Amino acid sequence: MTNSTCNARRGGVPPRLTLPVLAAVCLAACAGPAARSAAVPAPRAVAALPVQDEANALGIHVTALRLSAGGYMVDLRYRVLDPERAKLLLDKKTPAYLVDEATGLKYAVPNTAKLGRLRAGANNNIHTDRDYGMLFGNPGHQLKAGTIVTLVAGSVEVPHLIVQ
Repeated sequence: MTNSTCNARRGGVPPRLTLPVLAAVCLAACAGPAARSAAVPAPRAVAALPVQDEANALGIHVTALRLSAGGYMVDLRYRVLDPERAKLLLDKKTPAYLVDEATGLKYAVPNTAKLGRLRAGANNNIHTDRDYGMLFGNPGHQLKAGTIVTLVAGSVEVPHLIVQ
């Protein structure tokens, strides 16, 4: 009796079939996630940020306000239009937060032990040709896509921003 017939009688796979079976299992495992992700529908389009007054009180143009980090953070991206007015927002000592216009809840910039405040800062070197950003905490996933918020920095507000 050969070794391959002994394996077949014991319920094993003959050695000449091992490689094709192993290859089929690997292909099925690799194709599985791709097939599942292809079946997932694309995220629905959410209203873009409203048209903003180019000369708003903070001297910025908000380019994006998106949920991030699995919904636990809100990522604000903006471009400086007026460096003099934008100094307030870029000063890390000035408190900045989002206010949900429907509920009045405030969402602050986290201050971590190792990284400090999660926001861009520039003392005197403010550029109008680059994007700046800051992250706001969103505990409990209370802010959702489509929520309308106001950005507050010090005593200055930029109202009616839509979370994407």
